[in-house]
Amino acid sequence: MVSVRSCDDAACSAPLFDGKDACMNDQEQNQAPARPRLGGGIFLFVGLLIGSIAGIALNEPSIGMISGFGVGGLLAILIWLFDSKRGSKGR
Repeated sequence: MVSVRSCDDAACSAPLFDGKDACMNDQEQNQAPARPRLGGGIFLFVGLLIGSIAGIALNEPSIGMISGFGVGGLLAILIWLFDSKRGSKGR
């Protein structure tokens, strides 16, 4: 339900609405539903975790963590690129 409030100001020529106006609602109804986005953040976490564990096993935890972060970051970027190409096909 939309309630209309009046404006006492001379600069206000149209009534104010609580919420979105009719033009915005029409545009939203005409748009196709957006595809869900893919997330690559899990690869950053898993890369850090596995890299740290492997680094501890090799007595180099810092190098393992940095290399795990690099591999996880690379996978996250690949997911982002794949998702951006997938999204541009539907347009």
